[in-house]
Amino acid sequence: MNLSKVVLFTSDLGGLGGTTSALNEMARGFSERGLSVSYMTLGREVGQLPVPGEVFRVFPGQAYTTDNPLVKRFPGPGGVKLKALSLYTPAWRKYCLKRLDRHLAKIGPDTAIIALKYNTQKCLTEAIGRGVWTANGAKRPLLVYQNHASMQWMRHFPDYPQVAAPADVFTCLAEPYTRETAQILGRQVVTMPNSIRSFELPTAPKTNKIVVLSRLDEAKHLDRLIQAFAQVRGQVKESWQLVIYGDGQARESLEALVADLHLSDCVSLPGSCYDLTKAFSGASLSALVSDNEGQGLNVVEAAMAGVPSVVTPCSPGAVELAEHGGYLADGFAVDDIAQALRQAMCDDEREAVGRRAQVYAQRFSTAAVTDNWLELFARLP
Repeated sequence: MNLSKVVLFTSDLGGLGGTTSALNEMARGFSERGLSVSYMTLGREVGQLPVPGEVFRVFPGQAYTTDNPLVKRFPGPGGVKLKALSLYTPAWRKYCLKRLDRHLAKIGPDTAIIALKYNTQKCLTEAIGRGVWTANGAKRPLLVYQNHASMQWMRHFPDYPQVAAPADVFTCLAEPYTRETAQILGRQVVTMPNSIRSFELPTAPKTNKIVVLSRLDEAKHLDRLIQAFAQVRGQVKESWQLVIYGDGQARESLEALVADLHLSDCVSLPGSCYDLTKAFSGASLSALVSDNEGQGLNVVEAAMAGVPSVVTPCSPGAVELAEHGGYLADGFAVDDIAQALRQAMCDDEREAVGRRAQVYAQRFSTAAVTDNWLELFARLP
């Protein structure tokens, strides 16, 4: 199939999170191969995109409708604001969908639309139901739906088989997810991992430092990591530092936990860091302690730097990475994480484990994954 354009469709464009990182690297890879890249987003656009391109917002002005949860929390005196916006919102939504259909109708068979989340996929499927590409015999673009979340998350949507039905290609991030998703959807599913930009750290001695790049969110369970670190630090010979880069709603509670456990001298939360070379310089370990992940890009980034990770069995990708070059916790409890941390911190072969992780991570480089995408497109009729 001969494609010259790619449209990347996500819920929110920019900001923090693994899906944003994946989208940015996907855009970079396609652009470097000469494909034109543009974007669609259901919601907001945050910050500057690494690969510039046209951005189409499906629901502009959403903040001023009842689709914004804050409107219902702050309805105005006597609820007058909420009543007014309740009358306005249906007309606004109808306008947005007509505008979307006009935009989609302009996209032809030389383009692949890659929808990265369930809600964007449902948006496209509903547009097909409205006949957006049937008028005048128009040929539609290639539709690629990709699941970036865990299987547990996917089961929240019993209509997913119907939503996924119009997709020309459905992809998942890891082979075990692919097999299970194929059973759920009743269709062929292809494995296509997220990609990471290759980078090399300057030659520098390793220090006793655990570096984590993560959104500060309750779902990431960084409180468990901090508690496990507190449990282990007195059981190892050398002193260690835990550095957690990132921002999010859990910052205040994590900072309070650090203070309560008297760890301020060895645990820090310095904010976001987008320079991976700077973040992992001198690091000896990283960690991922979530209950569920789609892939776990942060530990793949660490592996790319030759830094092995302590991981919970939160995703098939994380488990596979640990098997090639890392340390797998037996479960998700603080004691499980502490045991894996202790093993990693005391391992004399830790640098060799990191080198194995680095070799394994090359399959996730932007160049390698982009090759996989282009080979997939070439196989399609």
